[in-house]
Amino acid sequence: MTTSEKLFLVLAEELNFNRAAKKSFISQQALSDHIKRLEQHYDAVLFNRTPVVSLTAAGRSVQRTLQIVQTLEQNLDAELNEIRSGAVGSIRLGINYTVLSKRKLRRLVEEGCVSGWDDPRMPTLGGLRRRGYTARSIRNFCERIGVAKVPNTVEYAFLEHCLREDLNENADRVMGVLRPIRLTVTNYPEGQSETFEIENHPQNPEKGTRTITFSRHLYIEADDFLETPIPKYKRLYPDGPECRLKGAYLIRCTGCIKD
Repeated sequence: MTTSEKLFLVLAEELNFNRAAKKSFISQQALSDHIKRLEQHYDAVLFNRTPVVSLTAAGRSVQRTLQIVQTLEQNLDAELNEIRSGAVGSIRLGINYTVLSKRKLRRLVEEGCVSGWDDPRMPTLGGLRRRGYTARSIRNFCERIGVAKVPNTVEYAFLEHCLREDLNENADRVMGVLRPIRLTVTNYPEGQSETFEIENHPQNPEKGTRTITFSRHLYIEADDFLETPIPKYKRLYPDGPECRLKGAYLIRCTGCIKD
């Protein structure tokens, strides 16, 4: 086998390995071992070649082959450096006050502490979805925090912020009272009621409207009333300012009765 044939065989081996490295993940150790083996091949082929002493046909062939080898070596070095820089690992996501170890989560499932991997208390995708997190909010959270190379911890409040941001854009508005206080409109007729139209989304009129009923007796949230107001309190309190009910009338508190 001639020197040119040996050189081209070595180059073919390196080119095939380089293509495979670009298509799949190759560890740093595998790259180092391959580069060391290639250097040994080059040393064996290049330093045992016959010196070029004349520009004969054979000499020109070997000289041309060496020029090609030198050019390909430079290109392959640049490509291998690119592969080395891309062959890095990533650190597992960390969220404060949250256990994300699969080993510990599996123990909770196997010991029956939770109903399964999709239990709402579990920090899994299934658990988050059952808790009310939308797919879009989870994707936005992952895109914003990125992939880290060093250990870090993300605030749990940031995950909740991504959810609130998505729900603010897409979720319909509804009203609910968790800690009710009965409100009586003294100058509204007893037994009379009327309906009002309220938008489902204040920033998106395309979501339509819904109907609510107004009457003499209503219920408001306990946080919306204070018998003895604190400074700069803008809600209902005796002899305080007027406040507007959602989609209805302005009212003023004239007193309170305790049972």
